[in-house]
Order: sequence, then structure tokens, then C-alpha cells
Amino acid sequence: MKCDTAESTHLWICCQRKYCRCILTKFTNLQYETDEENYEPLGAMIWGYPGQIQGTVGNLHNQLFVIEKIFKTKAEAISDLTNFKTNPDPDFSRILDDIFGDG
Repeated sequence: MKCDTAESTHLWICCQRKYCRCILTKFTNLQYETDEENYEPLGAMIWGYPGQIQGTVGNLHNQLFVIEKIFKTKAEAISDLTNFKTNPDPDFSRILDDIFGDG
């Protein structure tokens, strides 16, 4: 997989004492490797969950935030938020689950 840009928005949330980081992403010129050194724009066919991914071929965004990372404690979530501000480490794999249905 490759793309020209990936713009992401992240939320740190707590629900019933469960802490997580969620991601919403917009890809520009998202492509998948068909064989060595050949790439095709993604979006003509998406095998994942209907309606989760929107856009035009190659330029896709997910409609809903997805859980990117889970934390055991509030302190871990706050530490991640603090570290993320100076050293972002987005994980796009959960969004790819929505595109391919199984990652």
C-alpha cells in the first residue's frame, strides 16, 4: 500500500472505564501493490463493510472513527496523548480492515 498523503484525526476517549485512541483518515491517491513494483488505485472495488469508506478511486476516507489503540488505564491513555503530540504514530491498519474486510 502507498498513498500521496494520509490526513488523520485522532480522539482519545473513555467509555465505561475503557480508554482508547480512535482514528479518522483521508487518503489521497491510495494504491495497492498488484505485483512487484506495480500499483493500482484503490476504490474501484472495496471488499469491506458497505458505506464505511467513501470517496472516489484513490481518494478515500472512512465515515466513522475506528479504534486505533486500547489502553488499560487512564494514565496510559494520557501518556499516549502527550507522546503523540511530539511523536505521532498513527496506525492505519484498522482503516484497511474497513477497506478489505479482513485487513
